[in-house]
Amino acid sequence: MDILDYETVLAVARHGSWAAAGYATFQSPSSVSKRVSKLEKALGVRIFDRSSRPSGARLTETGAIVLPYIRQITERYNDLASRAEELRGELAARLRAGYPSLAGTVGETEILARFRVQFPECTIVHVLRSGPELLRLMAAGALDCAFLLSSEPLSAIKAALGESKTAVLPYMKHETLFIGLPLSHPLARRESIRAEELKNETVLINSADPGGFLSSVFPGLDKRPVDFISPRVVTECVLSGAGVLPIVSPPAAYLSEAVRFVPVSDIKPRARAYFLYPAENTPRAVRAVLRLVKDYSERMSGSGY
Repeated sequence: MDILDYETVLAVARHGSWAAAGYATFQSPSSVSKRVSKLEKALGVRIFDRSSRPSGARLTETGAIVLPYIRQITERYNDLASRAEELRGELAARLRAGYPSLAGTVGETEILARFRVQFPECTIVHVLRSGPELLRLMAAGALDCAFLLSSEPLSAIKAALGESKTAVLPYMKHETLFIGLPLSHPLARRESIRAEELKNETVLINSADPGGFLSSVFPGLDKRPVDFISPRVVTECVLSGAGVLPIVSPPAAYLSEAVRFVPVSDIKPRARAYFLYPAENTPRAVRAVLRLVKDYSERMSGSGY
C-alpha cells in the first residue's frame, strides 16, 4: 500500500462515485476501484457498498468506522513529509520552471504567481523554450518542472522523456481553435468563422515552433514567423494588420483586451496541457506547484475552454 491508496479512499467517500474520485485524483475509475480493493483486502474489511447504484459507492457501516482512521493516516503522513522536508532544507532557493512562449496560456502565469505568494523566499527562474526543448531539458534534469502544450498523445510525451524519472500530468484539454483579429477586421464581430474564410490572410506563427500544429493546419496560407516572447510584438503585429493569430489555448489577458478572438467552427484541434515534474524525491516547492496545477485544472474545467 502507498499513501495514494488512502487518499483515493477518502476521495471516493467525499465524492460518492469512482468517476468523480478519479477526476479529483487524476486517475481512471478502474484505477480508483483497484486501489480501494487493495486497501480493503489489506485491512480485511469492506469499506464501500458497490451495489448502491450503478456508478456510485456508499460507505458500509464498517467503512464509516475506519474512515476517520484513514483520514488521520493521510494527515499524519502529510505532516511527516512536510516536517522531513523542512529538516532537510528541501525547499530550494530557486525553482527552475519551463514553459513555452505562447500567445495563449496554459495557466503558467497564474500558477507561478500564486506560488510566489506562498513562497516569497523562493526565486523563480523562468525558462521559455519550444516544446521539444522543454522535454529535453526535463529529461536532462535541467528544470524542476515544466508546462507543455502539445498535440502529441501522452505516450509520445513519455517516449520523448526517455528513461528519465519524469512524471507527466495532463491537466487541460484544448479543442477549440481561435483566430485573433483586430477589431477593425470584417470577421471580428462574428460568433464563429470557417477556415476557408481565412484563405487570403497571413497567419502569424510562433518562430520558436515553426513546425508545430498551427503551422500544419494552414498548409495553403502565407505564414509569418513572430517572436512570441514579447507580448508587445504579437499585439502590434495583429493590430497593424500584419496577420491573424491562431491559438488553441485560451488567449492571454494582454491580448484579449486588445484583440478579438473568434473560434473556427470546422477545425477541431486536440491539444493538451501537460505538467512535468520529478516522479521521485519531488521537492517541496514542486509539490506546491503541482497542487496549484490541480487546483487550476479543476477551476478551468467548467470555464468553457
